[in-house]
Amino acid sequence: MAFTAIGRWWDRNEEADIVALDEEGGTAWFGECKWSRNKVGIDVYEDLVRKAGLVTWRAGVRRDRFILFSRSGFTEAMTARALQDGVLLK
Repeated sequence: MAFTAIGRWWDRNEEADIVALDEEGGTAWFGECKWSRNKVGIDVYEDLVRKAGLVTWRAGVRRDRFILFSRSGFTEAMTARALQDGVLLK
């Protein structure tokens, strides 16, 4: 995997902390970074999935992957959902 573009993504009032595009593999990685004392829950992940749907690059044909970074860890529900959906947690 080689990223051809990486950075933040903005659209009006929407923002994703990290978007990395793999042109050759047709994959887009979307990431959120949280520096809170609260554990990250499913709501953060679902909001990131929603934002990914707004990104037009290869919409409908790309493979979306997700990664969440959290200073304080993740809720049990998010950990279970990550296993189910293949989300990377760091």
